Amino acid sequence: MTILKSSQINKIGLIISCFIFFTSLNVSAQEINADFLERVEKYQNQNPQELVYLHTDREVYAPGDEINFKAYIRDLYHPSSLSISKNLHIILVDQSGNVQQEKIFQLKNNQSEGGFKLINGLMEGEHSLIGWTDGMETGSAQNVFQKKVFIKERFLPALFINLSAGQTRYLPGDLAQIQVGW
Repeated sequence: MTILKSSQINKIGLIISCFIFFTSLNVSAQEINADFLERVEKYQNQNPQELVYLHTDREVYAPGDEINFKAYIRDLYHPSSLSISKNLHIILVDQSGNVQQEKIFQLKNNQSEGGFKLINGLMEGEHSLIGWTDGMETGSAQNVFQKKVFIKERFLPALFINLSAGQTRYLPGDLAQIQVGW
């Protein structure tokens, strides 16, 4: 026959007590879990979190170019549901944080596409293209879409072409020989 020490009896008693306690909590935990999940779902339905993703036709533009884009809107909690917002706002911000251009586009089936012409006189350098929906105006700034685009002036070198013809006057049906020189 084995004689148990009081410390061993205390350990066994603690293990049995814990087992009984956690077994009784299992039913309560399921009920608490169901209630918690119901509250989370209710919150998500009452507070949708829209996300914007925007892609452009390229990364580098010159003043006067058109930025063409396509935008996708998703709800963070319910990705397949339709957006509650009707408009997509896009702004172009320069390196100093000044808004250079802004435009609003309509959303249809969680998407928008379009373009806007860059104004002449934009400073060269990195700019931010920022997009958000009506529903995001009171929400978290972390869901606002931001993409870097670069504005670069295009300098076309002067091109001089020298054209010379054998005579200065031609009649219909005459053949002309033109020499092109650089």
